[in-house]
Amino acid sequence: MWATVDDIKDRYIGGDLPASDAEIQVLIDDAEDIIRREVPDVEDLIESGEIPENRVRRIVAKMVIRVLRNPDGYRSTNLTSGPFSQGYTWAGDNPGELTLTDEDKDDLLPGMGGQRAYGIDMMPDDAGSEGPWFRAVDTTWM
Repeated sequence: MWATVDDIKDRYIGGDLPASDAEIQVLIDDAEDIIRREVPDVEDLIESGEIPENRVRRIVAKMVIRVLRNPDGYRSTNLTSGPFSQGYTWAGDNPGELTLTDEDKDDLLPGMGGQRAYGIDMMPDDAGSEGPWFRAVDTTWM
């Protein structure tokens, strides 16, 4: 609906795509479904202009391309030949999975993804109105 196979092909860097157009379309449909689950009113937000459709298209493409780059879901790989070695490590909690990352969520709707810091005032509203504690101490026995 938002992204097409051509959008994925235009954004993919790294040679030939490792999947057919039909397989890519299935991934696109799944990615769009995940976005609808996470942001149920996404279509209304696009229609109102609050979220640009191109942003959603880009996020869908990022989700699909992450799967295409690591379809087997490897966390890391190492290649060794004699004294030479080369290693790759894929980022994310679920490499090779079709997921909406915190970065994607925050890109979709700022403030939606990740953790945010906040504070809670635990003092009562009238705290400190009675003055310092030592003024209330009864010193008549001294």
